Amino acid sequence: MKVLICETDRIGDLILTLPVIKSVKMANPINSVGVLISSYTSDLLKNNPYISRVFTYSGCDKKLADEIRQENYDAALILFPKFDIARLIFLSGIKKRIGLGFKWYQFLYTKTVIQHRSRIKKHQAEYNLDFLAEIGIHKFYKDLEIFLSQNDISFADDFLKSNSLGGYNIICVHPSSGYSSLNVSTKFLLLVMSDLSKRYNAKFIITNSARDKRDLEMLTSRLKSDFVITPDNLDIMQLAAVISKCKLFISNSTGPLHIASALKVPTISFYSPVFVHSPKRWGPYQHRNLILVPDVKCPANFKCKGESCENYNCMDFSHDPEKINQIIDDFVKPIFVNN
Repeated sequence: MKVLICETDRIGDLILTLPVIKSVKMANPINSVGVLISSYTSDLLKNNPYISRVFTYSGCDKKLADEIRQENYDAALILFPKFDIARLIFLSGIKKRIGLGFKWYQFLYTKTVIQHRSRIKKHQAEYNLDFLAEIGIHKFYKDLEIFLSQNDISFADDFLKSNSLGGYNIICVHPSSGYSSLNVSTKFLLLVMSDLSKRYNAKFIITNSARDKRDLEMLTSRLKSDFVITPDNLDIMQLAAVISKCKLFISNSTGPLHIASALKVPTISFYSPVFVHSPKRWGPYQHRNLILVPDVKCPANFKCKGESCENYNCMDFSHDPEKINQIIDDFVKPIFVNN
């Protein structure tokens, strides 16, 4: 069986598709797995042994449809619902086209999967795995895997060596979510980092990206602990390799958080109480993760109400910082003391 898996959204979304990819390949060694993804995320699938062909999506065009048609796929799983993707797969001639129901363009599919994802009954990875039943696969491989090349690993080793980080407890901090959700306050993040630095002789690697400059500057201008900043021109796999060298990863809800989880690096993450941002659906999947959500009753389902909310600025966790720090220390201590 030849299956095309379509996930053209962001980094975290693609990582949460990895169990589907592996499950299709492991169902039968002769299965061939193709993927349709965005060019922005394509490097994440480098060296993945379960994938035979990668198509990068930048729009629905005849040339791409023809390239897909030539592969003669038996089925397509369209995990990210989007009209242009549904149309592209229809034009590519794949006979079995499986997509999410309740879409106006579902006439382009041959089968729909009925899910109410907005109700957040389970994790996004589990929603993705539901599609496999439609192609006769019922055994799931739920582990996340990213395959670093030797060049990526060597880059990370050189980065640590050039910044004299050998022998230290290294914590990677990604200070922004790219504003896909609310960020933990810089004030509280600084308190957490200061406490970890004192307790565990930790040094910090702060990730750098062009669109997160403001958050980076707000953090580093006030940070008194030792830190280095990654170059802003790292590709995704170089960033992943640097993260793999850390004992702990701290961030908001964001793509690199899922990279860390896939690399089996323990994570601490801060999630917004807004319903659609729920870690029940979007949290790091499996492995060792501590997820912190403000202990407030949030009135928002889709978007933070800002200053009009009685719990405004809940992401500074100011209601009980000592309790939060104790929760963090209980999670972190076995990581640093026992390793």
